[in-house]
Amino acid sequence: MKVTADLSDCKIELGKKGIVLTVTGYKGQAGHLYISQETVEWRRGKIKKKIVLSRLLELLEAQS
Repeated sequence: MKVTADLSDCKIELGKKGIVLTVTGYKGQAGHLYISQETVEWRRGKIKKKIVLSRLLELLEAQS
């Protein structure tokens, strides 16, 4: 799977609806990552996983 983003020259502000990142692998679409001001949600087919954004940041920081 290859995920690439170069956002060094832009600023993204999350509105009420947030943003959607579509993750695509070599075999097709892997899923969608919805990021809002308070939650992050992963969707792939019928799978929906939602987590509070602050908790996700805690988990990411614990991995480093």
